[in-house]
Amino acid sequence: MGDNGTTRSPLCRSFYQAGVTVQVEIYQLAWSDGWTLELVHADGGWTIWLSEFATDEAAMAEFTAHIAKTGLPNLIAGTQFHFPTIH
Repeated sequence: MGDNGTTRSPLCRSFYQAGVTVQVEIYQLAWSDGWTLELVHADGGWTIWLSEFATDEAAMAEFTAHIAKTGLPNLIAGTQFHFPTIH
């Protein structure tokens, strides 16, 4: 657990595909029962899902499904100005 009460999943990791790297962050805020999925782009942008997941495994499964369906470059397309993509 972090200093602010946030629990970071052990599933967090760096992910690279087709010339694009993101840091996959999955965490549970102190006041929440759900898990948040966030991608931190190497260029400083981010992509965050507004819906929470019941488990960190479910969040990672969602990320994996999106990557299989669209690929990482398409998933984060449109965030070059550092605005979040909301799923």
